Amino acid sequence: MMQPTGFLRNQLSEPEQIKILYLATGCGMFAYLPFGFVYPLLLGPLTIDHLWERTVLALIASLGLLLPHSSRTRPWMQAFIYSLCFIFSAHLFSLVVRNDMNVAYQLGYICTIALIAFYLDTSFIFFLYVMLNAVLLVLSLFYKISYESLFFGMIIGTILGIEWLALLSRLRVMKSLEESRAEVMQGAAAIQEKNRKIQSILESIQQGVLTVESTDGRIGAECSTFLYQLMGCEHPDELRHLKDILERTQLSKDQVEQVLSAVACIIHENDIAFALNYHMFPRSLREGTGATARYWELDWNPVYDSDGLVVNLLVCIRDVTELHQLRLDAARGQQELSLLAELVNIPRDRRESVLDASANLLTTVPLTQDASPAQILRMVHTLKGNARSFGLLTLADAAHECESLIQQGQKPGPELFEPLGDLLLHYRRIAEDKLGDNGKRDDLVSIPRQQLRAAVTVLNQLTAVQRETLQPLFQAIHGYLHVSFQHIVAPLLHSLPQLAKDLGKSPPVVQIVDPGLRLQQEGHDLIRNVILHLLRNALDHGLESPMERSRAQKSPEGHIWMVLKPLNEGLEILFHDDGRGLNLAGIQRIAVEKGVIQTDTPLSPHEVADLIFHAGISTKKRVTSISGRGVGLDAVRSMLEEAGGSIQLNLDEVKGLEPVSFTFVLHLPHTFMAQ
Repeated sequence: MMQPTGFLRNQLSEPEQIKILYLATGCGMFAYLPFGFVYPLLLGPLTIDHLWERTVLALIASLGLLLPHSSRTRPWMQAFIYSLCFIFSAHLFSLVVRNDMNVAYQLGYICTIALIAFYLDTSFIFFLYVMLNAVLLVLSLFYKISYESLFFGMIIGTILGIEWLALLSRLRVMKSLEESRAEVMQGAAAIQEKNRKIQSILESIQQGVLTVESTDGRIGAECSTFLYQLMGCEHPDELRHLKDILERTQLSKDQVEQVLSAVACIIHENDIAFALNYHMFPRSLREGTGATARYWELDWNPVYDSDGLVVNLLVCIRDVTELHQLRLDAARGQQELSLLAELVNIPRDRRESVLDASANLLTTVPLTQDASPAQILRMVHTLKGNARSFGLLTLADAAHECESLIQQGQKPGPELFEPLGDLLLHYRRIAEDKLGDNGKRDDLVSIPRQQLRAAVTVLNQLTAVQRETLQPLFQAIHGYLHVSFQHIVAPLLHSLPQLAKDLGKSPPVVQIVDPGLRLQQEGHDLIRNVILHLLRNALDHGLESPMERSRAQKSPEGHIWMVLKPLNEGLEILFHDDGRGLNLAGIQRIAVEKGVIQTDTPLSPHEVADLIFHAGISTKKRVTSISGRGVGLDAVRSMLEEAGGSIQLNLDEVKGLEPVSFTFVLHLPHTFMAQ
């Protein structure tokens, strides 16, 4: 509700207003109603206004008794007091005009003006004014001063009272101005003290603090001293723009322009603009390269005005070079522990061969200009599978990252595979320094393989009696040159339980049917890599989870069979599992989606099945660190064909494009078998 305002409204409490209201009401009632009958008894008959006039004025004044009793009318008490003053003054003026003045109305006039003085909180002036008019009233009663003199004296007294009020009001204004000036001085001193403290903070804080004040990236004058030290500036004028800082770092010109554009979009805008562009601000930067590089961390915060608009950006820059180095050292230490744990899980007598196998695979990655990305991807995929099978998980993850970069279109080059080579060197360093694998054993003798073959040729030319005498030597040489199939795949079978656990499946039962064939040492790596891909493919794609196998009334663990058959032209290996088989319809659909075949291309079930050897064809819905890129079987066919071998599929009970069980049939050239 609207509340009337007054001269000194804020200096009076509500109880004080009620007291003044009651005083004004009482004066109005007793000055105009009962005193009008008492006065003629003292001075004799005079011209007196009509009774109804006094009654009306008294009734109007009596309304003041009702105002404080209601919350709605209470705010209007002040306005009612002013109204009484105007009503009394107006009636007094009418009496003067009618020449009907008497002391009763003089008293009413006195009370009216006195109430105004009292309401102005001038108690001293109120007392003097009342005393002056009281003297005039007493003189009129006892000395019968004429009306003109009395009226003139009251006018003079009123004028003096008003002058006193004006003087006091001026003194109050001067006092208020003095108090305001003192408050301003006190506020200025507080601001000056605050500025001094802020300046002290800016001089002592070990952070680069600055404000970006304009849309073009201009830096404000108030910056921390450490900022100039951090930037190597001798004078503040050398650092007046945000661009001067950003161009010192690793950011490209386009990235610098993006930051400046974000600043232009935020300054003089609301917080929504800051939220939308905050991602454009770098939170970490590097200045310089190599051993002298310094690293910074940045905080970006908006400063708002009273309207909620961003007036500038507060930027804090911390030098975290030492912290960055500590983080790198901690990361190296953590990585070293991880690599050490991986190496410890590999038997000591196999560590060197495992690392050699990975290094050999890395050196065979074709990096010539005529090498296709598909060829490179096959070798990297083989390296990843080989590393994971032997427990070198960090190397496997690094190879997986290389696969992702190649498939994203990054050009394969030496710099892409440099981290893999460094990681292998780190493995070897840890094996030598922490595990004592220096590659030299007193109980082993190193002989070139060509010399051993020459020795075998000589031994074969001996008579049966002579060979029987030299049988231990003959077996030792053949044992080094020729290995069994079980010896080649043993590390792979050892890694299957962990791989099955990673895939949420039970470890499979692997059965090998081998008539006792011996294989050439040269074919060791090829056979291991091929069987590695087939085992991982069977476990990830073919064999179901224990729950699925139970629903299909199969044993919880899957079964894998490998059967070796010697042929005149070489060696045949049959690879089969009792999993879900090939989803021919799914393979055809994916081949169409990949653009390998057209929708209307007529293919037989065997031709559809053969598509699994095509690069990029995989029935996995998402890529994992184990499979899903459609590279494994493509790599198998490529490796076998390069070695003069082959691989094909035998389908069992083909019924259209329904899922069908199958067997991989591998053919290896006779050069892989021992003579």
